[in-house]
Amino acid sequence: GFCILACPAMIGAMMATTPLAIIGLLTLALFLSMGATNSLVVLFYELFPPEAFATGIGLLVGVGGGVAGLVAPLVIGILLDITGSFFWGFTTFALANLVAGGCFVLLMPRESQVKSEKAARVAFAMAHDE
Repeated sequence: GFCILACPAMIGAMMATTPLAIIGLLTLALFLSMGATNSLVVLFYELFPPEAFATGIGLLVGVGGGVAGLVAPLVIGILLDITGSFFWGFTTFALANLVAGGCFVLLMPRESQVKSEKAARVAFAMAHDE
């Protein structure tokens, strides 16, 4: 949901005409994007075993953040050169938020399955401890 809601906020910021509206919409888009990041951390916690969690988050933040830090300015710069506007660069990232939201939706059945398996293991362990 955070990813999907960030998309119109980003596009709205590019269409806004006052500095206050632009700042407000970009702040909202960043807030929603950070909400999606928090959801991703929780998803990692659910899907990975505890001993691999730190490695997974390290790769996500280190590699993912590094690649994003390299690609984002290049894409915005190329689209700015082609179109003469920041609109298409930010629209590209807004649409990428929609794709990311779709990826979350695709992972939901697996997350439910893992949660059920964990709950069954805990119930089994508790039944055998008594």
